[in-house]
Amino acid sequence: MGAPKCGTTSLYFYLREHPEIFMSVPKEPLYFCKDLIDHKLRTKTEAEYLSFFAGAAGYSRVGEASTWYLYSSRAAAEIKQFAPEARIIIMLRKIPDAIYSLHSQYLYLGNESVDDFTRALRLEPLRKQGKAIPEGAYFPRGLIYTEVFLYARQILRYLREFDREQIVFITLDELRQSAEQVYKTVLEFLGLESYPKPQFEKHNSNSRFKTEFMQEFVKKIPGDTKETIRDFLPVKPCMQALEDIRPLMVKNTTRPPMSDRLYRKLVDQSAAEVRRVEKLIDKDLSGWLAVDR
Repeated sequence: MGAPKCGTTSLYFYLREHPEIFMSVPKEPLYFCKDLIDHKLRTKTEAEYLSFFAGAAGYSRVGEASTWYLYSSRAAAEIKQFAPEARIIIMLRKIPDAIYSLHSQYLYLGNESVDDFTRALRLEPLRKQGKAIPEGAYFPRGLIYTEVFLYARQILRYLREFDREQIVFITLDELRQSAEQVYKTVLEFLGLESYPKPQFEKHNSNSRFKTEFMQEFVKKIPGDTKETIRDFLPVKPCMQALEDIRPLMVKNTTRPPMSDRLYRKLVDQSAAEVRRVEKLIDKDLSGWLAVDR
């Protein structure tokens, strides 16, 4: 369901409130992406994946929201084989904003250790060679920020596997302008009746740990250790516990914007990609070419 940092968490929670929709816990099982072998948190077996839907009997629609399915070169084909009638929701965001937001999330979660965004981008050539990878990284390949949001080739994989009517495209701009309208559009796409509206709160905003100690502690947990924790601890109780203690550990913050010069450079670099995406999804993305924010 979309690319990282494109509003998928908000839509996931909106859909989870509908009485006919069962959404997996965790939000991102990361099962249909066997090519992402370096992602330490992906689900490795079908049995484990199906366990995340143990309570889904009786629901009209069952879903999940693994953002890396768009980036994965194999996910579209794997999903088609598993569920050929699947409905695919692809959420997209202006590329420079998405890149900057992903860097911020990685700092928070410990996949990134370089606070300076410009320097992190300059490290991409080294990181492609497996160098300059943070000790606690759980997904080294995701640190090649500018490749994560090459939407056109990613969208094409889904258009080749699924009929066009099985896919709906939503931009973060649309979600922000009218979450209610997006919610209605998605329900119609899923063939469901409207339901009393959710609260449409913003989810997964820019976050930081309240203390530097906690931030550094998370950064230093090796990726292999995070993988082991996931393998041995029950997922649903852990997810609920994290939701309960999150307000004690984490604060939502407003990150300073990137420099105008770098923003303009990233907008220019993404222009050709934006034009390709426009044609594929038949939406006006001219706002993505503007340098104002």
